[in-house]
Amino acid sequence: MTEPRTRVVHTVDHGSVEIVCPAWCAGEHEDGGYRIDIAHYGDDHTLTLPVHRGRAELLLLALEQRPFTEGWPGREAFVSVGFGGDHHPAGVLGLECMAIELERHAEELREFARRLAVLAEDAR
Repeated sequence: MTEPRTRVVHTVDHGSVEIVCPAWCAGEHEDGGYRIDIAHYGDDHTLTLPVHRGRAELLLLALEQRPFTEGWPGREAFVSVGFGGDHHPAGVLGLECMAIELERHAEELREFARRLAVLAEDAR
């Protein structure tokens, strides 16, 4: 069994704070902030779409946990979902709702593809 990884984060309000990193944590923690802002971050996972110049980012996903927070999203791990220049915390239910919406949007894309195929056929 591996030993837990610990880090010391130097904060402006609580001095040196020793934290235990979850196995998925990338292990990087910034010094100089407040204890409430300490967070564990997992590696980024990018969902992309094919475009004419290669691939474009659709969503950025990463595990996150804020062990000292007093508000939303709580102290349990969650997924930070990045899009539109912002990040949105989501739990299991939130991710499931997003997946359902993505499936609905996929059907809308298919409908546009069908409409475009009809237009292309009519142009011949």
